[in-house]
Amino acid sequence: MTWGGRSHLITLGAQLVSTSFDGIDRSGPIEVVGADGGLLKRITFQGSGALDSSDVVTSGYVQDHWQVNEHLALDFGLRFDHDDMINESTFSPRTAFSLALDDEGRSIVKGGWGLFFDQVFLQVGAFPGFQQRVEQDFLGADRPLAPPVVFENRIDDDFEAPMSRVWNVEFDHQRSESLMLRVNYRENRALDRPIVNRVVDAGPAALLLSSSGRLTAREFDTTLRWTLADGGELFASFSKIRTNGDLNDFGLVYDTVREPIVLDNEVGQQAFDVPERVLLWGVLGLPWGLTLTPGIEWRDGFRYTVFNEDYTVVEGRNRAEFPAFFSADIGITKQIALLGRQTDVGVQIYNLGGHNNPRDVYSNLASGQFGAFRNTVGTSIGLRVGIGL
Repeated sequence: MTWGGRSHLITLGAQLVSTSFDGIDRSGPIEVVGADGGLLKRITFQGSGALDSSDVVTSGYVQDHWQVNEHLALDFGLRFDHDDMINESTFSPRTAFSLALDDEGRSIVKGGWGLFFDQVFLQVGAFPGFQQRVEQDFLGADRPLAPPVVFENRIDDDFEAPMSRVWNVEFDHQRSESLMLRVNYRENRALDRPIVNRVVDAGPAALLLSSSGRLTAREFDTTLRWTLADGGELFASFSKIRTNGDLNDFGLVYDTVREPIVLDNEVGQQAFDVPERVLLWGVLGLPWGLTLTPGIEWRDGFRYTVFNEDYTVVEGRNRAEFPAFFSADIGITKQIALLGRQTDVGVQIYNLGGHNNPRDVYSNLASGQFGAFRNTVGTSIGLRVGIGL
């Protein structure tokens, strides 16, 4: 539509999503054993573990894309969400801009800001029905240090939907017909994240699920794209990701692979924090209809926690790092006609040089192999098949 002599594109939408689940969630006993074989801690679970939860989320939004002039475009939006499970309604405004710095549109500055509300995990509604953890410390199999402690599963009365304040600014520059540069900075300040806290000092012991979690993530990346004369492309990218926030995120503690020991919550760097990362990749055409896709990745190692013999934390969580990761990969494919459809068939070779990229570490000080890294992924070859629709 045209309004005030300017072009506007108004978009309206609505959504209704209903989800539910039911099932059984049960855990077996966990024992922490010292280097001499003596029992240090036993964790058992009580309760049926029968869970069920449901939620209905109603959403609606309106957005206006305003082409102010040939150089400047603005976007304004507003979204409404209502979550039945926590009985909360939210409004989230968003705005963005795109500004061409020259008449040809070879240099463009983009940016945006917005509030974003995430849907609450269904497991939140079922949390009180999770099995209760029963913990007891020992000094050997028959020498308990204290009576067992039963942790109730409680939800904070003021639980709210997690929210993120996100903004970014990006600069794109088409240096020539074949060379383009992109520089981007993004910041996310997440509030009201669901976290699990151990409560042992005030009243009955409990695992308290609340929406008091915080996380700040800052990301910088720059990418250079080189378009070759034959239509192939080469890319080079450098990025930095720094994070700081609560570590007892509900989605991590109660993931598919459950955390066996629920630690005290701390604020620190996340396990996926990557201070520096370099990526080189491309798509190259070869004779006989072959396509070559090389790739190289180097990054700092992910973070991990060092533990004492009884699995108490040493100096703080996520203070140690895995070795730097490096992998050189290459793929070769050819497009053929198969059953009347265009199909890409080829092979992909990962980690050509067999660089040591461990995924696990002996992180307990009492271990005779403390500090040793293991479970690396060596060179592997895979078959690639892509069938066109």
